[in-house]
Amino acid sequence: MTSSLKSALRFFTFIFLFTGCSDSLKIERAIDPWVVRVNLDGRPNMIGLALNKEMYAAYDGKMGAIYKVWKGDIKFTGPVYDNIHGPQPLSKGESYIQGVI
Repeated sequence: MTSSLKSALRFFTFIFLFTGCSDSLKIERAIDPWVVRVNLDGRPNMIGLALNKEMYAAYDGKMGAIYKVWKGDIKFTGPVYDNIHGPQPLSKGESYIQGVI
């Protein structure tokens, strides 16, 4: 590799790294954080995704598949969320898909 090519590569790498990191792009999510690891509906190792304010999906980490897609909400209850021991988070709303797919 020639020295001029190396210099050009370093220059473009510098430009890419320091101009590509912009704080001007704000993405609004339904909830923050929009992806959570949760025990959902009595099932451990689930990943909950807020697709928008009313649409959620749950991924079963153990099975490696989508568990549920629903319109509604997640009722975050339990010691991590509200210091109440015993209950676990529950999905609320109408299910479009339920069961490991």
